[in-house]
Amino acid sequence: PLKFNVKLNLSLKKLAKPFLYIGDFLLRIAKIIFTNLVLISGWIEKKRSQISSIKFTKAREFKLSSKFASRLKLPFSLPRFNPPRLKVRKSIVALGLLLTVFIAFISWFYLEILIDLPGPEDLANHRPYLTTKIFDRKGRLLYKIYRQENRTLVSLNELPDYVIDSAIAAEDREFWTHKGVSFRGMIRAFLFNINNPSQEPMGGSTITQQLVKNVFFDFEKTYTRKIKEALVSLWIENKFSKEEILQMYFNQIPYGGTAYGIEEASQKFFGKSAKDLSLTQATMLAGLPKAPTKYSPFGAYPELAKKRQ
Repeated sequence: PLKFNVKLNLSLKKLAKPFLYIGDFLLRIAKIIFTNLVLISGWIEKKRSQISSIKFTKAREFKLSSKFASRLKLPFSLPRFNPPRLKVRKSIVALGLLLTVFIAFISWFYLEILIDLPGPEDLANHRPYLTTKIFDRKGRLLYKIYRQENRTLVSLNELPDYVIDSAIAAEDREFWTHKGVSFRGMIRAFLFNINNPSQEPMGGSTITQQLVKNVFFDFEKTYTRKIKEALVSLWIENKFSKEEILQMYFNQIPYGGTAYGIEEASQKFFGKSAKDLSLTQATMLAGLPKAPTKYSPFGAYPELAKKRQ
């Protein structure tokens, strides 16, 4: 039995010896791998402190900043996420800005100019204040009753030609050719006012614009009022004839004080009807609408009225 046990132990050792070599080899490999993993992890921690910014995406992917990406050489590749870059052309940005400005201008133009703009039908339906006259049985005038505007209507056919020509020469020399607004007159007035700041400013309004201003707008000098005035004037010129505009002008325009319209102005200053005016009297009245108080022959400076005449 002793011999048998010795032989058995010797045979078992021979059988286990290869497994012992394999186990020792595996332990050495594991030790090497473990040692390398420790070295790699320490190296990564050291390099991680040098990275300035890491951008995480929704998929938990990240990208190293360009400052250290060229220096850092990892033994393994990191996942990268390159988001698409939107390339916006300058022309598209400029077009968007222009579109925004255009929409804002259209909104302002509608709210400030067009929303309450009067039209030719408003001028056709306009009924000015008229003076009530009381006569005796023999047709002699006894009383005139009016509140603020002393006005008597007159037909254009009743006025002499020089009365019409005097008004056109004084207020709007291009009346028969323009379409409601005289751009040449506006430019001429603008250049004159710049070159002669000490003199009395020249106006660029046409007869049609003066009619529109006296019927629909006040005398406040604003850009919005001038734009409305020009638009309505262009509209009216397409609706009414030149003769109709002149007739409304002569009956609407103020000549100073309570005298509105050329008929009552003629009665006030010369004691006669407008159809009986002379050439000198017509030229005197033609100079009044620009500044009735300043150029009145009964005012403080009658010499200005004579000069204007």
